[in-house]
Amino acid sequence: MYKDYFDTCEYILKHLGKHGAVSDLTSRDFENLRATMAAQWGSTRLGNVVTRTKSVFKYAYESELIDRPVNLTQFKKPSKKTERLHRSNQSKEHRAFEPAEIHLLLRSVGTIIGGINLFLW
Repeated sequence: MYKDYFDTCEYILKHLGKHGAVSDLTSRDFENLRATMAAQWGSTRLGNVVTRTKSVFKYAYESELIDRPVNLTQFKKPSKKTERLHRSNQSKEHRAFEPAEIHLLLRSVGTIIGGINLFLW
């Protein structure tokens, strides 16, 4: 978990800059940051990094490291629908066999083993 937060902080610094004041950051900066993230990563990783980024700025404010909270209202995780669609598309891409092909293979195995039908479907 430490490494995840460390990597997130490095990413924030790389894309938002090390030398500017936090008070100068605008919602547009975070929109650009999110667009960059979305272009590189899938929805799950994007959502995780968005959550960690918000946590970093919240911690900084609550620890009085910055004088006012950063406006992150437009810096949002992908919707549940987007995550479901991404997960569905990903699983289809990596699927070696379709369900019907697997059923056919399993039926074949049942007939090979001494003609005993091991499966009920």
